[in-house]
Amino acid sequence: MLKNYILGSLCFLLALSACERDDICAASTPTTPLLAIAFFDETNRTLSKDINLRVQAVGSNKFIEITGDTIIRIPLRTDTTSTSFIFTKNPEIPDAEEDPNNADRVTFNYNLNEVYIDRACGFKVTYAALTSQYSAGNDSPWITDISINNSTIVNDSIYQVSIIH
Repeated sequence: MLKNYILGSLCFLLALSACERDDICAASTPTTPLLAIAFFDETNRTLSKDINLRVQAVGSNKFIEITGDTIIRIPLRTDTTSTSFIFTKNPEIPDAEEDPNNADRVTFNYNLNEVYIDRACGFKVTYAALTSQYSAGNDSPWITDISINNSTIVNDSIYQVSIIH
């Protein structure tokens, strides 16, 4: 009986020492980065250009709308090596100066890398070998060029892609 008690107490103490102090993932822990895209003027490719944009993942009924920004951040899929979006310029703005309600399809291809953070936070995904393609919807394309500035995405503090329009 005493032997069972000692063994049980020893197992309990070993189990406690194997636990991490706090199994809550800190808010400051880096997570899967978003794809950062900057928009530039077609006539002066060094000049940032504001955009009004609706971004919708192909196959989803959800979308985000961006108004008057020059850089956006959007999530890439982590369960496959490709994500396609419909980028609609000046959505629902029929009197826009340029490209009202014009939709282009943009596809990003990449390799996935799972990175273990810790037991509390689990894994995050980073992306490598980023490439892109774009095509016009029903109208002529509003995107004139896409340039990959950084094909590896490990954080979203800098933009990886430039879209010229």
